[in-house]
Amino acid sequence: MLNNQTMEKLHTLRLTGMAESYRKQMEDAEMAGLSFEERFALLVEEGLPGRVHGLISARPEAVPRSGHRARRRQSGPGVGGHRPHGCVGS
Repeated sequence: MLNNQTMEKLHTLRLTGMAESYRKQMEDAEMAGLSFEERFALLVEEGLPGRVHGLISARPEAVPRSGHRARRRQSGPGVGGHRPHGCVGS
């Protein structure tokens, strides 16, 4: 009974990766030999990749693009038409 409630709560929180890991742990008899901390670490470890992918999918603009900002800084004058200190204009 408690396991079903836990699974429902994980899905409600959109922690589907952790829910799947938890389900696998409950089906694997070898997991009973691990401590709480070890099992919890496995839940977090297995749930993290899906969570990170979900965050990136939700906010693709937050993903850093290699060299994007560096090219933009070098492309012309800075704020107010002034070049950064030490730069020589053309």
